[in-house]
Amino acid sequence: MQVDYSGALLELRRFGTYDAWRPGCIAPCNRRLLVDGMEARVVAPGMTPSKPFRIESGSGSALLAIDGGSASAHRWGRTALFSGIPLSFAGMGLLGYGAFDDRTALATSGTIVLGLGAALVLAALPLLTSGSTEVTNADGDLIGKRRGPRQLY
Repeated sequence: MQVDYSGALLELRRFGTYDAWRPGCIAPCNRRLLVDGMEARVVAPGMTPSKPFRIESGSGSALLAIDGGSASAHRWGRTALFSGIPLSFAGMGLLGYGAFDDRTALATSGTIVLGLGAALVLAALPLLTSGSTEVTNADGDLIGKRRGPRQLY
């Protein structure tokens, strides 16, 4: 397991369940693990956890490369996105109402709020991208990609 974050941990749980994740091994992992009927993910301090993925059971080694995404960048990206969307809608409403009712100040305020919301949404996109964790196998196939955690940790 090759990972760009120190302290990376491969975690396992039964496939198709919401059981708690249990530690498998710390990178670099040279242990034999029971992977039949299990799903895995990679976590590390400061890294967005990977999406759960499966490792085919059998003899030999599973070579994984993890391109970790920044958990901090992901948090800021989510904050910007979840702030920017409602601001954009509020700005559109103010702009529309101001234009309809011929209130120039209200339409101007709506334009400013809409612009601020749009700027936040645009700023969120690179943050969310840099907060994405990808797992690839030895063939270079993407097997696990996470844009952010599905649950709060």
